[in-house]
Amino acid sequence: MTIRPDVLPEEYAPGYRGRVMTFNGLTDPKLAMNALMEWSGNAGTSRREFSTVELLAKVAGVDVAHFVRAHTTLPLRRAVVATLPEVEHGCTSKRSLLWSIALRDTRPGAYLCTQCVEEDIDFHGMSYWRREHQLPGLYCCTKHGLPLGYADAPNAFLSPPSLFYSSHHAVDFSWVRKLERSGAVQRYLSIMADLLARSRPLDERDVSRAARARAMELGLHTGRRAVEHQLVSDLVKERFDDAWLASVVPGLVEKRIGEFWSPVDGALSGKRMGISSTVYAIVFASLFESADEAVNAMLEPSAPDSVKARVCTAPVEVSDQQLRDAYIDCRGCHASVARQLGLSSYAARKRLQEEGLPNLGGAASRLVRDAAAAVFIEGVSIDHASKAHSIDRADLERLLIQSAGPFRAALNGIRRSEQRRTMPPRPRPMAPPRQRRGAPPAPPPQRPPQKQNTPRPQMCPKPANPG
Repeated sequence: MTIRPDVLPEEYAPGYRGRVMTFNGLTDPKLAMNALMEWSGNAGTSRREFSTVELLAKVAGVDVAHFVRAHTTLPLRRAVVATLPEVEHGCTSKRSLLWSIALRDTRPGAYLCTQCVEEDIDFHGMSYWRREHQLPGLYCCTKHGLPLGYADAPNAFLSPPSLFYSSHHAVDFSWVRKLERSGAVQRYLSIMADLLARSRPLDERDVSRAARARAMELGLHTGRRAVEHQLVSDLVKERFDDAWLASVVPGLVEKRIGEFWSPVDGALSGKRMGISSTVYAIVFASLFESADEAVNAMLEPSAPDSVKARVCTAPVEVSDQQLRDAYIDCRGCHASVARQLGLSSYAARKRLQEEGLPNLGGAASRLVRDAAAAVFIEGVSIDHASKAHSIDRADLERLLIQSAGPFRAALNGIRRSEQRRTMPPRPRPMAPPRQRRGAPPAPPPQRPPQKQNTPRPQMCPKPANPG
């Protein structure tokens, strides 16, 4: 790789990847990433250890955290989380977040504004995909006030938006104007913009409690008991346009009134219900009459002094063999292993349990070890070992079950695989209404200005023909 283009303001990371490939004459995404890995000196390294977004940040010459916060939708996907709320967006200590969701699309299609395409070509000499245009529920350019268009071609972000200037699908002009007059949609977009600009996610438990408290003030149903009051999902259906809801929260429009629908009503439970940040923004936009009140309610329980942000430091690299050796040296005590290897208690416990090494610390640790050795090494029965070493049979069984960690993980994977085969397919987001024939048309797009080919001046006159 020889050309490293600068990343442009608000450029969408998948589109920047396409520009890097185009500038270097690469067409296959997999081969392009292999070339980037070789250029960065990480050839042969697992992609879980060095993600694509880290490669793109290195090409752009910017910090990984800054690249993630300014050019990906990860801050929006992790805006409200139930796990690791203290981890900042783009923190390299949690690389699993970078390779799993940093470059994942937020909605089907690649959205563009024709006026932005023209201005970018005039100013930058090229067009590029903007991150803001890819946010779910946004169908109007906030800069020009024009309806967005979208391209549904596969791998559209690998090509510049000017390629789809004349072939994109235009969103219905009158429908977009209707959304502009909807207070709920505008509150939602303001909440989403605030969440996208934050450097750290909010704790889902606190956000859910704030939504529950507001729902109780409004007299809404706030539990899984028999439904006697209006559900928050019914309030959402009442305040938002059906076509817009079908494109953002698929399946909600078909829900019957009075029927508890956990993908939305679960936002008030305060538990890990798998509620997305987009749904939380919709719920708060429905519960409050202004975006400022909604954002303040979401932020109040998660003030900076209530949750201590984790310092983004390099993780301690510990091999499996080192982990087992430390476990033997510490006589199976997880806390001692964590101190010896310099790991956090959570990280050490998680790694040890995944290896099938249960915690043997405590007052009765010697008896438990001897009973487990009698079962595994001497081959005696569980009943005989528990009686011989005077420990409870249930405790010994629990220990033996914990030691089967890898096998249990494999069984869980098999079960999830079988469940995926039997579960019905999840509804896909609906495409926005297209411009209909006979409807008031949107301002006609103009083709991007093209450079005129002018004849090159001759440096010296040609000699006259003799004779």
